[in-house]
Amino acid sequence: MICKGSGGFCFTPFPIAYCAVDVRNAISFLSCYDKGIWRVSRILKRRYQPYLIMLSKIIEFFFGKPEIIQDPFFGQMVEAGDYYECKRHFKPTNQEVELGVTKRSDGDTAPQKAFFHWLEDNYDIILDAIKPPLLKQINGWLPDYQYQDFKEEFVLEYFFIPDDEQLEGRWEVTFFAKNELQHWCNIEMKGLEVQQILIDG
Repeated sequence: MICKGSGGFCFTPFPIAYCAVDVRNAISFLSCYDKGIWRVSRILKRRYQPYLIMLSKIIEFFFGKPEIIQDPFFGQMVEAGDYYECKRHFKPTNQEVELGVTKRSDGDTAPQKAFFHWLEDNYDIILDAIKPPLLKQINGWLPDYQYQDFKEEFVLEYFFIPDDEQLEGRWEVTFFAKNELQHWCNIEMKGLEVQQILIDG
C-alpha cells in the first residue's frame, strides 16, 4: 500500500497500519467523509469484498435490506448510505462502468444524468487533466515508470457522481492499472482539477 501525506510516502503491508505520516490522509483513504456519511473507499471495497459481503449480511440482519430502485437512465440502483450504487454503459470506453450516484431528497436524478453526460462528452479532457499528476505520484514510488498507452493500460472502473450540474462538487474516478503496476488508482476531482490521488494494490 502507498499513502502520500505531508511527510512523504509510507509503505505498509496492512491497510490499517499506515497512519503515521498523516492521519487525515490515512482516514480519507479508508473512507471519504461527505455530508456527514462515511463512504467506504472503492479500492478497499473491491479488495476486501468477501469480508464486506459478510459485514453487509450482518447489517441487513439488524437494520434490514438496502433500498433498491429502478431508474430509467441508471437502471437498478442499490442504496449505500447517502448514495446509490449502479452500473451503466460508458460510451468513450464502450464498456460498463460502476457508479456511485448521490441521493437527492426529491428522488430526481436529472443533475446526475447531466453530470454523467458531461463525463462522456469530456472524457479525453478529463484524462489529460489526470495523467500528469497521477504519473508524478507514481514516479514518487517508481522513478523510472512510464506508461505507453494510458487508455489501454489503465482500465476505467468507477465514477462517483455528485448532485451537481455546475461542476462545483467533488467527484471520483477509479482506474485499475493492468500493466506491471497492478494497482487501483482512485482520483478525487473538483471540476477538472485533481484534489487527491490514492493508490493501492
